[in-house]
Amino acid sequence: MNDGRYYTAHQFLNIIALTTLIIFVVISIMLCLYKGSGNKGIKNIIFVYIGLAIVMITRFIEEVIVSQSTAYVMRYVSSVVFVVVNYMLIYFLIKYVLKEFYKHNKILMKILKNMIYVVLFAGLTIGVLNKELIINSYSFFYIRFGFVYKHMIIICLLLILFINTFLLLLSPNRDMKRFKFNNRFFATIQFFLWGIPLIFYSIAIVTHRLNIYIVELIMYLFLSINLSVVSNYFMPYRVTTPIFSNVKDLVLDYVFIIDANGKIMYRNKRVEESKIFKDIGSIHEEKIEEIFSKEVIKRNDYNKLLIKYIDQTNRYLSYNEKEIKNKGAVVGKIITFIDRTALIKMLDKLKEQQIETEKTYRELSHYSKIVYDLEKEKEINALLEEIASTREKSMEKLKENIENLVENSDDDPFIVDIEKIIQEAKKDLFDVRQAVSAYMSYYGGQND
Repeated sequence: MNDGRYYTAHQFLNIIALTTLIIFVVISIMLCLYKGSGNKGIKNIIFVYIGLAIVMITRFIEEVIVSQSTAYVMRYVSSVVFVVVNYMLIYFLIKYVLKEFYKHNKILMKILKNMIYVVLFAGLTIGVLNKELIINSYSFFYIRFGFVYKHMIIICLLLILFINTFLLLLSPNRDMKRFKFNNRFFATIQFFLWGIPLIFYSIAIVTHRLNIYIVELIMYLFLSINLSVVSNYFMPYRVTTPIFSNVKDLVLDYVFIIDANGKIMYRNKRVEESKIFKDIGSIHEEKIEEIFSKEVIKRNDYNKLLIKYIDQTNRYLSYNEKEIKNKGAVVGKIITFIDRTALIKMLDKLKEQQIETEKTYRELSHYSKIVYDLEKEKEINALLEEIASTREKSMEKLKENIENLVENSDDDPFIVDIEKIIQEAKKDLFDVRQAVSAYMSYYGGQND
């Protein structure tokens, strides 16, 4: 070439390898953005990926740049960012992995986090003030790292070994609730994909007995693979197109899709445009009323869980949920709120009318008994009048017979006539008694 720099076959291989790794990292970042949007753990992984991409891009520029001073700057930037990337990943392990088992040991977590802050801040500050402590000497084909850089890498290696040793010492049956594998499997991955390459890298920068450029490429490769594995295992289940096809008919409803931990992975357009829900990141099913922006009343009626949203309209929403499974394991749920205001108000009105009808029926039943009693009383009065009339006729006849008897009192058959009159009166009384008994038997039975 005419730029005054001689490119060896080794440098061309470096360029090809770096180009491939940069493409791999960029694709990994895009996948993380697509799969893990809204997830804090994935955001941390993305920052680590971006840092690793900066390291590789600056190394790529160093390989092709003509100016040695510019190449030195690129090497300095890549070295500093490489240290930051490793410490960011350690911080990630402490926050999301080690805390899973030592969440009650806050002192250990605090010590480890403070160690990261102190080492990074002190090392980078000193490195900025004196660049030779990061890179002692540099040329296109020769590099010696400074005292601070070497010790920051060694401390990083010790922290990795320390954390993963803790994970290995735990019982192998203690599954990590947040993730899909147990502690020993995870620690083994970290040892092979991160710990061992970093050991070789540390030997290379301290003893200079290994080719630093080849070891760096191996380190970048294994670190990229490690990030890819970790991001896939730590990634919440991504809702795919088939699942969305199952809810395409629910676009008029309020739809949330949550993962196994209750974090909201998706909310449809109607939820985003509505003002009845709070802008929150997770849903707790046992406290479903907390996602609403105003007071609500839960009500179990019509074989559904209904939620009354207290506002000017007092709308009713029905709550439904459906599990999302992946290989038999529940990885999330689809939660829908359907506006049932018109239906519930109509059903409530019908229920009120039903209650009113039953009340009216009871009152009518009472009135019918009163009417029945009045009619019976009329019939009794009519019968008594009839009996009184009949009795009056009998008494008049008795009186007439007595008067005739008085006129014929000198006759002998006086006693016989008296007996006839008495028998006639008894017959009349017997007829009256029978009539009253028959009536009381009939109407008294009906009243019972």
